[in-house]
Amino acid sequence: MRLIAKQGDRFVEIFRVDFYESKSISVIGEYFLFEHLQKLIPTGINFHSHFIYIDNGNYHFSIKYFDTQEKVYVDRKTYYNHIATRKGNSSEFDSTIPYERRDRIPGNMLDMFMMTEPLRPWTENFLGHQFGGLSITSTPGQLIKMKNIEDKKVLKDDLVLDLDKYSNMNINFGAALFTQNNPAFDLTKLNKDIIVIDKSIQRNNLILRVHIIITDN
Repeated sequence: MRLIAKQGDRFVEIFRVDFYESKSISVIGEYFLFEHLQKLIPTGINFHSHFIYIDNGNYHFSIKYFDTQEKVYVDRKTYYNHIATRKGNSSEFDSTIPYERRDRIPGNMLDMFMMTEPLRPWTENFLGHQFGGLSITSTPGQLIKMKNIEDKKVLKDDLVLDLDKYSNMNINFGAALFTQNNPAFDLTKLNKDIIVIDKSIQRNNLILRVHIIITDN
């Protein structure tokens, strides 16, 4: 399931989230952070970021990139209580390359992508977690620097927002995982002047949702 912003002939993927099942069940997602990461890691290029929330409560946020100064690929994972980093000569890291672990540094912007306590297992009642977010003001050329979806193929599970229809308005993109009927995630309780657009998929009593909240500038 993708959340896509459209402006003119440009289509940009803001969020991608879905349920996955292998040895355990998890939510894996990606969201647009490249311009922000470039400011925090000026020597980095070819950024990839994703998060994984496993049903037992294990969660991490990952940044992968190529460091143009050190000439190595970097895999950096942020957990609630530590940072784990490894470096290699290929973007496909061999399992034999160990991670170097350190404590999180208070005030370090790169260390602040995560909460400071573990998330709850999915079996607990009234589970709810917001997966980051992105806020923009819709102006002409807003998506010029963002990676275009070349084939412009929109799938049935995608949620697409045409920015040209909401010029000079504040637009908040988000994604969340929560227990069905959790009142804290009920978007219908927002002020009636606020525009809400959302799409979700369900697994048992859990809702995985992408949403857009639009307000006047």
